Amino acid sequence: MTRQLSLQALLLALLSAVLFSGVAAVSTQELNVTPKLLSALRHFRLEPKFPDAGIYHAPSEAVRITAAAHLNELLDRLVAAIAAHPTKAFVLSEFRRTLTKFDSADSEERDQLLAYLERIMDIVGVESSDGLLNNWRYGFDPAAKP
Repeated sequence: MTRQLSLQALLLALLSAVLFSGVAAVSTQELNVTPKLLSALRHFRLEPKFPDAGIYHAPSEAVRITAAAHLNELLDRLVAAIAAHPTKAFVLSEFRRTLTKFDSADSEERDQLLAYLERIMDIVGVESSDGLLNNWRYGFDPAAKP
């Protein structure tokens, strides 16, 4: 039984490495970082995150606060460093850091996070996550060739 669990853990680790390792290598897009872009990120940072709205309702205020804090940390990192690292690869690497904080979150928080990340992509001018978001959420990239 222990050997089977160890094998499963190893397979999971290898799968994670394959899914997340190649993103930076193919993400060479340069971004045009302007004062307007930085202002939009700062403005987004000030907005409430994960509010009860529509069909989404946080399971608790503590979950909402924690999720919002993780997203705001991402925005803080981007505002602080995107001018020095104006690439799609940098943005996606920062996304990866945030995604790991939501690995055990409920599907509702994960879906909300993806909507927020797509909004950030729109702000900074990144058209595709190169499969990162689909791989994280669904375990595969529908654009990948079999």
